Amino acid sequence: MKNVLVCLRAWIITGGMNTGIMKLVGDIVPTNPHNSRPIHIIGIATWGCVSNCDQLLVHGGNARYLKTPNEEKGQASLEPNHTEFIFINDGTQRKYGGEIVFRANLERAIAEGFFTPQSSSNVTDSHRRLSRGISISPESSDPVPVVLLVVEGGPNTVRTVHEAVVKNSIPAVFIQGTGRCCDLFAEALQVYDRCLAQPKHGAATKNTQPTTVQENNDELRYKLQEALKDIISEISGETAAKPGKKAQKPTVESKRPESETVDYFELVYECVVERRNFLSVVSLNPRDPVEPDIDVAILKALLNATPSSESIKTYNSRKYEQFRLALEWKRPDIVKKFIMTDDEDWKNPLLIDLFEKALNRKQTDFVKLFLDHDFPLTNIFGNQSKLLLLYENSMKTPRSIKVQNDGPLFTIYKHMIQPLIGDVFDIDVALNTGKQAARTRLNTPVLSSCCVACGRNEQRENEASPTVIEMPPVESHFDCHIDVDKELFIWSVITNRHELNLLFWARCKNKICAALVAALVYRKYAHKNSDNSYCQKADDFEGLAVEILDRFHQSDAYICTKAIIRQIPAYGNVTWLDLAIKADAKQFIGHRAVQNVLNNMWYGYIDHGQSRLMIILSTIMPLFSGFLHYHDKLVKITEQPTFLENLLSTFDFLESTETPDSTQLFR
Repeated sequence: MKNVLVCLRAWIITGGMNTGIMKLVGDIVPTNPHNSRPIHIIGIATWGCVSNCDQLLVHGGNARYLKTPNEEKGQASLEPNHTEFIFINDGTQRKYGGEIVFRANLERAIAEGFFTPQSSSNVTDSHRRLSRGISISPESSDPVPVVLLVVEGGPNTVRTVHEAVVKNSIPAVFIQGTGRCCDLFAEALQVYDRCLAQPKHGAATKNTQPTTVQENNDELRYKLQEALKDIISEISGETAAKPGKKAQKPTVESKRPESETVDYFELVYECVVERRNFLSVVSLNPRDPVEPDIDVAILKALLNATPSSESIKTYNSRKYEQFRLALEWKRPDIVKKFIMTDDEDWKNPLLIDLFEKALNRKQTDFVKLFLDHDFPLTNIFGNQSKLLLLYENSMKTPRSIKVQNDGPLFTIYKHMIQPLIGDVFDIDVALNTGKQAARTRLNTPVLSSCCVACGRNEQRENEASPTVIEMPPVESHFDCHIDVDKELFIWSVITNRHELNLLFWARCKNKICAALVAALVYRKYAHKNSDNSYCQKADDFEGLAVEILDRFHQSDAYICTKAIIRQIPAYGNVTWLDLAIKADAKQFIGHRAVQNVLNNMWYGYIDHGQSRLMIILSTIMPLFSGFLHYHDKLVKITEQPTFLENLLSTFDFLESTETPDSTQLFR
């Protein structure tokens, strides 16, 4: 129970007395290790049942409450660890149950009709924001899920369950084995389920004739009465009658006026028959070595209650509501095991809203769950305004970023990314790269920027050429293609969401470049905030870049050295070497592949095996330079067109002769 309260920041409502389960719940508060996450336990009690209630009659100040060692019957002391109390003064003395109606109304107000039937227009309104272009915003009006957890309990507990389940549509979880009310409902549910499982009863339920239905209901009622009469008699204070004898009447203390007589069987019968899926039982078997997981049982109770709501009109909407509950309870395991059991479930368009919530809340396990099932991120962030709004809501102090005429993505690059990476990040090149990709449906700059050691042998030299690709200028940047994985990775780094960094980094096309960008940003944060934790994050990403570089160099040393100084249009024409120098990535710069590049720059393409004397003589007497040996691959220029040049020339042809057939080739 403590894990539920701390992790979910849930509130719990009890009777507030220092007895039974209420006392045990109150003992949770002193054991809370998280001072930043206080546990709220609210006690709602009948004023006439509180011992020494006169001590609480203090206006405008704090009351000093001392419990009485000898309490009268019908009264109890307050549990001291409850954080709030609400007292209901109905004028009675030493008579429990006066708070039941108020408590039910309060719970209904908190739940805001979470499971109550709604009109179709309200359902449409709840999901209408999903179809808008912008929907990432802190949610403040979502209904609150409420669950009634029952441990033991007496006759008033039966009334409380009926108020919650039947009248307020709030699911209840019973801890079987604790006695009285819990065992009563557990037995009722077992009898009810056995009756439904009988072939005779199952065939009868399919028959819609009024007489057949009535006979079926009468038989079910009789079986329940016979099975529950002893337990109900014990709870209500009556003595069970022996065969052939009448039941004894209640004692003087338990007598009630005729107007207040409660038929407990009718209350149980209504709950079981009308709200079966709102009732769940957790068994406390002392012989079972595995302790039941209460939080899972509570969440399952909520999930079982969701499908019965008339407001859930479609399969997709039901899955959405169940997923949202699991998201609130931070239980991705429940999503995998009980909710999203089919791959088709992940194609639900309503889940877009939940992915945005998981991003904003830094719920890494849920984000990973979406990514593992190939959730279409482009459908979410194809609108650049969504990405800009994601930045705005992720700041420590949320603020509005004014969009310039060139579009939201240009604004992000100009005001978020370029100040951190530096002037080497060419915004126009990065945006033109996206424009080119949007036209051809192929991200051709990415081909030149990714690890070419895995490419075809006959194309590797040409693809590793340090030639800069000049993209044609564009009129505006609103329709630029967005590399969602890259943009979300940069967003997670700039907004310091380290839990999400590795998820999106693993999906980036140019992992070395992305890792060096992260190392650069985190080192700047470390210098600005004097926080060594940023240095550790930067070292981690630099280590990832070095690991990939080392494998790349082992695969093909020549292509690797050329890739180090290759400009990457998707990242504004930066090079790995530029980023490493700016990020002060000594480990990366010290790698033998980078050192080979620096040596090539120093020697000016001269063969490293050339004697130093010959180099010095060539410097003094240029005539000797003709005797120097050069790297043929670096000096000679091939006239054979590269794969990228062929692709671009094909694109030019398609633009000049655009036909439906030709355009279809690049879709």
